[in-house]
Amino acid sequence: GKKRAVTAFSAEMFTPPASKVTGTAPVVAEGAKAPAAPKAPRYVAIVFDDLGLDAGEFMRSKAAALRFVKEGFAANDHAGVFTTSQQQNLPFTTDAGKVAEAIAKIGFHQRQVVGGTCPHYTPYDAYVIANNQDRDALEVKVSEYLACHPHGGEGSKRGRGSSGSSLDPGAVREVTAEASVLWEEIRTTSLNTMGSVNDLIDFMAKFDGKRVMLLASAGFLTGTLEQDEDDLITRALHAGVTINSIDAKGLYTQAPIEMT
Repeated sequence: GKKRAVTAFSAEMFTPPASKVTGTAPVVAEGAKAPAAPKAPRYVAIVFDDLGLDAGEFMRSKAAALRFVKEGFAANDHAGVFTTSQQQNLPFTTDAGKVAEAIAKIGFHQRQVVGGTCPHYTPYDAYVIANNQDRDALEVKVSEYLACHPHGGEGSKRGRGSSGSSLDPGAVREVTAEASVLWEEIRTTSLNTMGSVNDLIDFMAKFDGKRVMLLASAGFLTGTLEQDEDDLITRALHAGVTINSIDAKGLYTQAPIEMT
């Protein structure tokens, strides 16, 4: 938290070493054009984050992936289809038809964590409340809880809590407990998602050529998982894998609401 003068630094480059070429160059007749070097293969991993997509996002992601195979699949491309749940995977292949068929066959599995009904918690609500990040969010959910449960939480007593807070202590305990349980589920899902991406990076690292991952996801929270996120990025840099994350919510536009 304090400014420090930078006295020295070093840069680390993670560019994979060029492939070694053995043998002698072919003799080219005078005036003739040298044969063009073969184009390096490109490995494209099409990844669906089915641990976090809802039904609509899932279908739009599949449509976008099929469009990519139809319009963006080039000669010498190798594509594979993967899911973060690791239930349905297609190894890398140069057959665009097989890739399109694998995408079409992927089934939707509802895996989103649902945060209660009254009060309802979004994943972000659960994160900030469980980790004491936002007092205002806690107060809002306590108010919603008391509206649903007029008698308050278990062991509630009207008046100020022991800390001097005006919030109902029983309701605070209930809301915090519910948010903590939900956050643990969300955190586990985020860890599983990053673990699947890590495994795929390691798998792609052995290929000789350009390596690209297209990750279609609705996003996932990484609060308290910053070190895991840094490790994933470092792993991708070392392996020469470029990760292009596509927000599934950004694959469509919503019609404007008509005001009357």
